[in-house]
Amino acid sequence: MNVNAAIQRFLDDRDARNHKTALAYGSAMGYLRRALVANEIEPSMVDISTLALSWTSWMVDSLRHLSPASEHLYATGYASFVQFCYDRSWCGVPPERVRSTLKTLLRRVDLTPPALPEDEVNVFLAWVEGLTTQAGVRDCAMFTLMAHTGLRRAEIQRLKWTDVDFVSLTGTVLAKGGKTRRFHMSTLCASRLWTWKVHCSSATQVFPMAME
Repeated sequence: MNVNAAIQRFLDDRDARNHKTALAYGSAMGYLRRALVANEIEPSMVDISTLALSWTSWMVDSLRHLSPASEHLYATGYASFVQFCYDRSWCGVPPERVRSTLKTLLRRVDLTPPALPEDEVNVFLAWVEGLTTQAGVRDCAMFTLMAHTGLRRAEIQRLKWTDVDFVSLTGTVLAKGGKTRRFHMSTLCASRLWTWKVHCSSATQVFPMAME
């Protein structure tokens, strides 16, 4: 069986994949074909049994112009293809070696979102301070709290009035992993939160329905 035929068999085996994964794997196989051709291997002429570990570095090289996240996505598709072929005894390259090689070659994906400069945050907070509707007062308090404390969206959603201490300007929130963490509020943050408390119709949740 040649490489193109193996790729087609792999792409046709979609039982365990959703639509987006199938599309990503299709793109990954397109990059694999181009990588092989760039290294003078014609996928329609070469048997899949010739699959070698060197193909892994060729594949990664073909992805270097993409973002690290896309690089990882298509490399995962390639690793799944190798696993598919190995499980059917079409090739002799252990998938574990391919994954290990990918781990050393792929660029690190930075999952930290870019932070806004402090002056831009202040401009935004000054703008929301001018909102006078009930939703505006809520958003002013919510965005100030997020900017000043670093609370995440899910933490904001779970926050209750009993978690907030306006005397000590502190609060506790249920964080990721079910752990409780303490946060400190600025005077401005506490003031805006108290203003929202006066307007808020909920006696329990600080921001009911705020993120929906």
